[in-house]
Amino acid sequence: MSFSQDSLSLTVPTTPSTPNLTLPAPSVVSSAPPSIASIPTEKLSIWTFFRYARGSEPEFRLKERSDRSGKSSNKRLHYCIACWDKKKSWSTIYTSGARDHLRLSHPSLWKRWLDMEDRQTSSKPKLMPGQQVINSFLLQKDEASRELVLREAYDRPRHLQALLALCARRRLPLNAIEWPELHDLLLSANPEISGLAQFSRRTFTRALVLNYERYRQILQNNIQEAIGNIHISTDMWTSPARKAYLCICVRWISQDYQFKHGMLALPQ
Repeated sequence: MSFSQDSLSLTVPTTPSTPNLTLPAPSVVSSAPPSIASIPTEKLSIWTFFRYARGSEPEFRLKERSDRSGKSSNKRLHYCIACWDKKKSWSTIYTSGARDHLRLSHPSLWKRWLDMEDRQTSSKPKLMPGQQVINSFLLQKDEASRELVLREAYDRPRHLQALLALCARRRLPLNAIEWPELHDLLLSANPEISGLAQFSRRTFTRALVLNYERYRQILQNNIQEAIGNIHISTDMWTSPARKAYLCICVRWISQDYQFKHGMLALPQ
């Protein structure tokens, strides 16, 4: 498997099983999302695992008819933040649908939510004087809001792209995704994504192979558009295990008159 050391983008192609990881930055929706205070208390935990619409995703679920008051009956969609590997992110407007989705599609997150629900139930304050009750409620709301913000800030496709670059360009072993030290390093930046920032070996290997296929196609197109002669040479690469590999490299001048180089072949 070969990868160029130049500035070619290391992205995962769009397939039915693996999404395009070069996502645009999340855009601000046209209308401001409802505040945490407007979400009922029982929804605080379950909506922690969901986010609002990003980019071209629909912000509301349209209905054919309006309610009896004549006002729009559109409701805001919530997208599952764990469905990164689906062609279309799963979304819902109902709490019951969100619970069923976590229970059936994401058992680890479902267990995490049950733990959060038990902790929230056991931490309900007893009857106190007025101001103490208000202070306790505000503290719980701020904690749930903080966890929701941290989870929405986590970009799983970008995380996978960075791991692919480490293994392809920096030649880390594939089992690096299972290193507890690397996982702890990520949690030190965002402690609320323990159940989200994990990849199976099968998922990672499939993404790496698909990324290689896309890289090969990009390299082929760039070489065909080269200006002048194309120079082919051999080079010796050394793996982390100190094993030497003889590879075939290519160098050319791009249409914007930039020097480019890549690797054509490497023994398995």
